[in-house]
Amino acid sequence: MTEFCLFLSLFCIVLSVPVAVWVRMKKRSGATFFYCLFAGVLLASVTGIFPVSYAKMDGETLRGAKAFFMSVFYAFQFFTIGPESELITTQVPFLSEHLLSFYRLHLTFLYVLAPIMTFSFLALLFRNLFAALCFNLCRGKVLYAFSELNVCSIALAEDIRKNHPRAAIVFTDVFDRDDELGLELSERAKKIRSIHFKKDILSLNLRKHSRDKEIYLFLIGEDEQENVNHALRLKDEYGDMAQINLYVFTTNKEGELLLTHTENTAMTVRRVNHVQSLVYRVLDEEGFRLFETARPNSEGLKIIHAVIVGFGKYGKEMARALAWYCQMDGYRLELDVFDKDPLAEERFTALCPELMSKERNGVFEDGEAQYTIRIHSGIEAGTKTFADAVSALRHTTYVFVSLGTDDENITAAADLRLLFERRGTDPNVTKDQIAPIIQAVVYNADAVQALQDVRNFKGQAYCLEFLGDIPGIYSEGAVLHSQLERDALARHLVWGDEPSFWRYEYNYRSSITSAIHIQARYLCRIPGADKQIKDQTPEEYELLRKQEHCRWNAYMRSEGYVFSGSLDANSRNDRAKLHCYLTNYYLLPENVKEADAYDGITDPSKLRRKEGTS
Repeated sequence: MTEFCLFLSLFCIVLSVPVAVWVRMKKRSGATFFYCLFAGVLLASVTGIFPVSYAKMDGETLRGAKAFFMSVFYAFQFFTIGPESELITTQVPFLSEHLLSFYRLHLTFLYVLAPIMTFSFLALLFRNLFAALCFNLCRGKVLYAFSELNVCSIALAEDIRKNHPRAAIVFTDVFDRDDELGLELSERAKKIRSIHFKKDILSLNLRKHSRDKEIYLFLIGEDEQENVNHALRLKDEYGDMAQINLYVFTTNKEGELLLTHTENTAMTVRRVNHVQSLVYRVLDEEGFRLFETARPNSEGLKIIHAVIVGFGKYGKEMARALAWYCQMDGYRLELDVFDKDPLAEERFTALCPELMSKERNGVFEDGEAQYTIRIHSGIEAGTKTFADAVSALRHTTYVFVSLGTDDENITAAADLRLLFERRGTDPNVTKDQIAPIIQAVVYNADAVQALQDVRNFKGQAYCLEFLGDIPGIYSEGAVLHSQLERDALARHLVWGDEPSFWRYEYNYRSSITSAIHIQARYLCRIPGADKQIKDQTPEEYELLRKQEHCRWNAYMRSEGYVFSGSLDANSRNDRAKLHCYLTNYYLLPENVKEADAYDGITDPSKLRRKEGTS
């Protein structure tokens, strides 16, 4: 029995370590990691001291039960005031001299380890109590609570603190990390005077917060599934609290479907797709340059020839966005996409069937969206096949690179600049054909800053632009209260109400894209784009309505919608993504065309694009 208890005690300690590590990896909670170790040491102490207790109860009735409870008592002494030293020196029968020495060494180890676990537990307990006290004292402040402390959430929190110095900022599910990134995040969080909780965001009692103060909840963890699950539980728990604004960061389809239904919910729920947000922000602030660099063709049209390298989440989103953004009177889009996936074209066609159909793609029909999209499947960046294919494109005006990692994107962007520069030696290529805009997605803010004006040893600038730095994406202006959102809401209110704008992502995204395009029309000097409806001439009024419908057609097809086959409103089925008005503008009844009318931008100061763009 003594040998069995000794080995069982050792097994409890040894087993607790991998269990604690597994739990930490699964739940990413330092507190749970510690509790697993604590439980392992407690069980090891009870089983380890049992032979001593059993020896002391020699001759007693119910010897085993009494020995067990005595072992529990002694184990608690290990963790508190410390047991008498005679427990370690007590003779234990049935053990050899060598095994007895090892047994006493094991008890001595537990004797030293247990108080350390106790002090750690108390430190954890008092830290949680202090956080709870600080949280209760912030009831009268605007609250910004984050589901996790990571590089994205701290960037957003720092920007919020800069803009709102008196607000309460809370991070939940925070655990101690001894790696370099963990220490850096902890220091940055301390500088903005944030409150840290070990438990997750569901543990916060938001009903105790002041009803007069806004509450902003950011489910911004790296596990998107967990973000969605927490969002659903928060909606159930606090759906009646109108002052709560819930932001759920997720890019997957499941998140979109689960968060679509917010009927009878007073709180504002927003899904934040950081991929889509980046693409829309780039087009809204800098997209007009695509029209500036467009080159005329023999038909008198200006061609925007874009190239996308890498057809992952960013590449697909940019391709879909360019399809509707470039629908401008006097312009036409040609888009070439390169990806190593041999099924890239098939996958995208399944996602946007009518956008890629032979009846629409490459077909130029008045009253319809006009574009040409070519997807080069199975061609990997950095290969000779890729270099030859890109070099054969004679009029490229814009390149977007998103291969996966910062290093891959920077390397590919530099290689592309090299390819386009070499074309300058071709007598058939003019000077303006070798310098397209090249933009690459790079998250590392330090790398973006360092590479802004990178040059070679001859002092020649590479003229590369890097997008996607975390402080830029995760800022208050980009996530909350953006001017683009306000303009999109104004556009939506022409035909809908404000609750439906926030409640349904279909309405939100559609209005966002319309607001972006209205600004582009103004900058392209489309006739009537600088006038109110009442001041537009009949020709301008008709042109703008037609252009908006062409843009809307391209947008809806980029979302996967197809024509329902009939103009009868009853044929519309959003669950099947069938729309009755997804057809040529000239086939629509007049009352439907009226929905495409809008007031132009009459005040240039309301433009959202960056300072310095033409």
